[in-house]
Amino acid sequence: MSACPRLQFVYCRTGADWGSTIMRTTQLAQIVGPYLVDRYDIGFTMMPEVKTKMSQVLWARKRPKGDVLFFSKQAAQSLLIATRWVLKRRRCTILVDYVDAANDAISPAMVDVHLACSYGQKAMLDAKAPSPGVVRLLLHNPDSRLYALSHQRHEATRQVYCGSESVGFLPEEIRGRLKIIEARSPEHMEEALRHLPGYNLHYAVRSDEKNYLKHPKPLTKGFTAALARSNIIIGRDTNDVIAFLGADYPYLVAGPQSAEILDTMDRAAHDFGGPVWNDGLEVMLSVANRVSPTAIASQLDAILREVVS
Repeated sequence: MSACPRLQFVYCRTGADWGSTIMRTTQLAQIVGPYLVDRYDIGFTMMPEVKTKMSQVLWARKRPKGDVLFFSKQAAQSLLIATRWVLKRRRCTILVDYVDAANDAISPAMVDVHLACSYGQKAMLDAKAPSPGVVRLLLHNPDSRLYALSHQRHEATRQVYCGSESVGFLPEEIRGRLKIIEARSPEHMEEALRHLPGYNLHYAVRSDEKNYLKHPKPLTKGFTAALARSNIIIGRDTNDVIAFLGADYPYLVAGPQSAEILDTMDRAAHDFGGPVWNDGLEVMLSVANRVSPTAIASQLDAILREVVS
């Protein structure tokens, strides 16, 4: 039997193949594992959903005493109060990962750590002051496959929108200026990774950015661009943009307005290879460093050292 505490990533059958679940369970464990392997026995466990109260309580009763349980967003939303009570009786540590859930989507009762995956979300959780437990920042990790992405040299800007087409601001005049790579699922992202090295300017303006201010989303498109060694055109009001890129980043736009976006595309093409373009790339490199495996693992390690006895 291992002397290390067990760090278990908890998920449910429903949603197990969702991108948010995969990235914050399987991929997150892959990222932090090499750095935490000496301190934790890292694994996964599937929790029964709420079909009957007793099935979930029985699952909790079988947890080894002292388990550290990292609940994915979907699992946390299914976690019964009775289940939490049993887990606390077994001296388990409960971490809840909110990702982009509404602040009132998960009950704070008997939770040790409320995890915010963005600066914007942490501010919202801090304002709500969920109790008991503490709010801690664990930045959303990029897709782990991006860390091994190959890179190409380019002679000019090559623009790409990589994401779900349904949420992007993509009128015809903008579509004609870039490549659209659908990446709304892990399978789509697998295909997208084959093509991303062919582009060096990512486009990430949403069609209705105001709706996303209510439930701050992590800056995953920014992380993808950073790990692809690319600049990005993105709305300045997008959650965490200023925190990561700074207010002076050269390719910020006011939002979904075609004229300004087209002008920014032209400006980026003119800047290519020059000091403004290269300054932008330096900012993106700093973003990549802030969500590196070492940085993500260090954040989680600090959180666990605080709450795990």
